[in-house]
Amino acid sequence: HKNQYRLKMKDGSYEHYEVYGWMRKDKEGKTTRMVGNLINVNEKVLAEQEKERIKNCLEAMVNNGYIYSMLLDELGVILMADQQTLEIIEHDYSVDPTKEEVLYVDVMPDIFKKTFLDEFGKALKGETIRKEVERPLLEGSMQWLDVMYHPIHDKEGKVIQVLTNLLDITERKRAEISIRDAGNQAQALSRLKSGILSNLSHEMRTPLNGIM
Repeated sequence: HKNQYRLKMKDGSYEHYEVYGWMRKDKEGKTTRMVGNLINVNEKVLAEQEKERIKNCLEAMVNNGYIYSMLLDELGVILMADQQTLEIIEHDYSVDPTKEEVLYVDVMPDIFKKTFLDEFGKALKGETIRKEVERPLLEGSMQWLDVMYHPIHDKEGKVIQVLTNLLDITERKRAEISIRDAGNQAQALSRLKSGILSNLSHEMRTPLNGIM
């Protein structure tokens, strides 16, 4: 038998214990001996609670951000992802990374596959990779993404995981294109204006010179 208890100490605090019990029986099935162990697992339980608290905080931060985020292990397996990314993967590929082992390379957009292995390899060596990617959507429009692979190190400095962030910058890129087009249009109008004034000046000088 195994049970877990939260026992109250003399000072009013609580500690967690695991209790194990064994029964020895004779040939007739009668219990002849009982043996039990009481093991203090308070530090283990507190560590698990703190780990769960940090995980919940991290998930809350990720799920309420404006980015698609995934945590990958050294092999590229998805360890954690924000809720929106999980829903996209499950909808498009019918797999759930929280319930089965899923490689990011198997569920990423095709446009990423040509360069992913090289960029992921650089991240595993400690390099942060960041770039902008333009990709077509099903409805025919274009989407721009700011993509980053960021290495995560252990205490010894070894890369053990890679954080992948994808930020949708489509609206920003459209604004930049609009500003650029407006600038080009302004330059074209300026050149047109200069040409008109130049021609007008020439047309006015010619008859004036003749009159004089």
